[in-house]
Amino acid sequence: MAESFFHQGENIEESEKGKFPVVLIKDAAHHSFMNGTPSKGIQENDLSTTLAPADAFNSTAVLMTTFVNDVLVGKDFVVDSQTTETLGLFITAMKLEGAVSLKPPCNEDPEVNPELPTCLHGSPWVKSTGLQWVGSFTNKKAVLVNDDNFHPADQVVPYHHPELFKNCTDEESACVVKHISITENVYNKLDETSLGKTPLAANEMRVKMKSSQVMHQAAGEADASYEDLDLKMTECQSDL
Repeated sequence: MAESFFHQGENIEESEKGKFPVVLIKDAAHHSFMNGTPSKGIQENDLSTTLAPADAFNSTAVLMTTFVNDVLVGKDFVVDSQTTETLGLFITAMKLEGAVSLKPPCNEDPEVNPELPTCLHGSPWVKSTGLQWVGSFTNKKAVLVNDDNFHPADQVVPYHHPELFKNCTDEESACVVKHISITENVYNKLDETSLGKTPLAANEMRVKMKSSQVMHQAAGEADASYEDLDLKMTECQSDL
């Protein structure tokens, strides 16, 4: 539902907004709109609910008639705050991941993807959080910036690898260390016999990046230690 809410309310032509609303009905499940006893498969995979079918039918009828009436009189259908707030939480998480269900990865330029409205440049979470484990530079005026890009992590031709650019010359002057990371989101294959159990989020994010030592060296720390910065085996724990 969050995916539909995004595509029918946000990722849509301005003239089409409001014509295909998605609305949550509190306590309802898929089988709330069925007659008779749900099948074994539905009982095992669908959400549990205490909402009576008659109440689900009534809520649906009210929403549908309201929508049709709004269309007939030229009025915008207003989605309730419960739907917006609840599905908004899911969409925020999907955007941070860079979920393929929102938009496909750009994967165009050998390294740096273009900024296009039709595809995803990279993962916002990796861009903003993925390098926190690098720690603080000795040079407090040095700024670390990451540009994440979606590419297949194991692709050989063209070969996608992280890059590092810097203009730092010492440990005191203001400078920028720009890092380019490569990310590939990996998803479970959809099990059509068990639709309620296949996760829609990525179960793995394969990220390629430079070592912390190299980033510190780029910030002017010529004696940065690989053992101290990259081999403690706890570097990533602060991000989880």
